[in-house]
Amino acid sequence: MDKIFKFNTLNQPTRYPVDLDRLGINVYDVAPKWVYQDGRRTDVQATSKDGVPRWTIKAILTPQGRASGAPAEITYYSEERPEVMGAATFASLDVSVWHMPERDMAGIALRGSGLRSLGSSPAVADEGEVEL
Repeated sequence: MDKIFKFNTLNQPTRYPVDLDRLGINVYDVAPKWVYQDGRRTDVQATSKDGVPRWTIKAILTPQGRASGAPAEITYYSEERPEVMGAATFASLDVSVWHMPERDMAGIALRGSGLRSLGSSPAVADEGEVEL
């Protein structure tokens, strides 16, 4: 994998912008992201390092030209619960690939800001951040 992707000194790649005009996002659930301890869920909501609450957004992501999409669970950072359901978009969204060779794990992360209902004004966007 290291030969395909260029990783920085923290073993993380550069972020790449997502063309939001070519990706359909359909939100169908929003719930608090919980802290787990010893493999069990606690009643404590997870937060960012700065104390911003984390939310799990379940959505179907559909690339342009495809008849169906794939489910995704997106972690979103916002002071308030996102109130978006159905077709949605972001002010900006980027993707990166992460790799943890010591744990033999790899994956993708989506990060964005300004979650809003599709067709609504950018001025009504939620200013949180997102990661998959």
